[in-house]
Amino acid sequence: MNMEEKLTKLEDVQALPRDEKFFQHLVDILPLPMGIVDPSDRKILYTNNVAEKELGYERGELIGKKVPEICWEPRDSDDGFEALKEKIHLDDYEIRLKRKDGKPFFVTFYARRVICEGRYIILVIFVNITQRKESQQKASWFAKF
Repeated sequence: MNMEEKLTKLEDVQALPRDEKFFQHLVDILPLPMGIVDPSDRKILYTNNVAEKELGYERGELIGKKVPEICWEPRDSDDGFEALKEKIHLDDYEIRLKRKDGKPFFVTFYARRVICEGRYIILVIFVNITQRKESQQKASWFAKF
C-alpha cells in the first residue's frame, strides 16, 4: 500500500460517525472481552458486556476501578503498563485476573496504545486461558510418570 492509499484509509476512518451509541454497539457485539483504560491513572474507562460477564460484574461496575484491583496480584499489571510506555502494542501478555467473587483465572492480553481525542488510551482485549493452563499443568504432572 502506497502513501496515498494510506492517507485515503486514514480519511475513511476519520469520516466514520463518532456517535457514542454507535461506538458502544460495535464494542458490545464483539465476542471477546474488551476494555478501555487510561494509562495515566490505570482506571478502566469502558468495558463491553463480555468483559463484565467474564469478570462477574454488573453493567458499569468496572468503570473507574483501577486495573490492579482486578488483578490476582496487583503488581502483575505493572510490567504490562511499563511495556506499553515503550511500545504501541502488547500481544500475548499472560496474567491472572480475579472475578468479583475473588476467584482467579488466567488470561492473555492484547493491548494497543492509541490517541483518542488528544490523549492516550489503551484498548485491551483478553482471552480466558484457564482451561489451557490447567491442561498444561495436568500434562506436565502426567509426564513425570
